[in-house]
Amino acid sequence: RPIEILVGMPDWGAIEQIVAHGVPLGVSAFDFVRCERSGLKALGSQRLERLGRIARAGLKQSRRSRLPVIRSSASLAEAVGQALVGRRFVASPAGAAGIHAGAAGMSVRPETSQASFTLAVGPPGGFLTEEDEFLLGEGFSPISLGPSRLTTETAALTLVSLTRNLLLSM
Repeated sequence: RPIEILVGMPDWGAIEQIVAHGVPLGVSAFDFVRCERSGLKALGSQRLERLGRIARAGLKQSRRSRLPVIRSSASLAEAVGQALVGRRFVASPAGAAGIHAGAAGMSVRPETSQASFTLAVGPPGGFLTEEDEFLLGEGFSPISLGPSRLTTETAALTLVSLTRNLLLSM
């Protein structure tokens, strides 16, 4: 059950936290995306190599067996173009509360529980309106993570946890 996450580029420390904690939660692919508000370039090869080492440490700690893909896209369009086909969610204050089987378009039948998930979380300050509209046009459903303002890394890990809980309940 692949879970990939597109994250609007936060600062370097937050990126490391997302990988370190996302791997044990079962994220199969991370894409750190350059967005308008992020103001940063896509990550270079040295940074991606460091994230690979962090992912391997998380893999050993959690006793998982599959190393996630880690990439950095220069644009949201590029990231979505590489994303899995399946259910798509974006963290948004305007979205419905939480993820449940009905919202995910899934049932408890085994053949539908194998669906992949692509999650998107904005950079610090959130996605611009145009970026939100682009994601909605690409089939991302908005999901609210509650009334609190969350950091990018907290929002990313919360969205992954909600998705994982949905998959465990199926």
